[in-house]
Amino acid sequence: MINRKVLSVIGNIFIYFVALGLFGSAMAKLMNEKSVTEALNLLNLTNPIPVGILEMTCALLLAFPPTRRIGILMCSAYIGGIIVAENALNGKPYGGFLLGVILWTGVFLRQPSFFGVKPQKNNSSTTS
Repeated sequence: MINRKVLSVIGNIFIYFVALGLFGSAMAKLMNEKSVTEALNLLNLTNPIPVGILEMTCALLLAFPPTRRIGILMCSAYIGGIIVAENALNGKPYGGFLLGVILWTGVFLRQPSFFGVKPQKNNSSTTS
């Protein structure tokens, strides 16, 4: 059985991976990256700045432990929007789906109690 602390560290890595991905995407929107602006124009979003601010907010709330619970919920909603946008643009929402799976796998590994799962106690003491 893997140590609870190891699972928590792996969960944190997954969560920070998602936060870093959202942060990078937000920076591209805030800097008016041409390819990002063109993709958003296809969705009739002519100004990428508000979307970038929202994405940056999600990433920062997810990255800091005191605000992580609200960040998880906001990122889940945002990732749902990513899935819808990808489906509308090319019919292949794999990127958003994968991001959501990584996020929720990290949450489960980091804090199983979020799902109502009680961690098993290590019952290594045996009587002879």
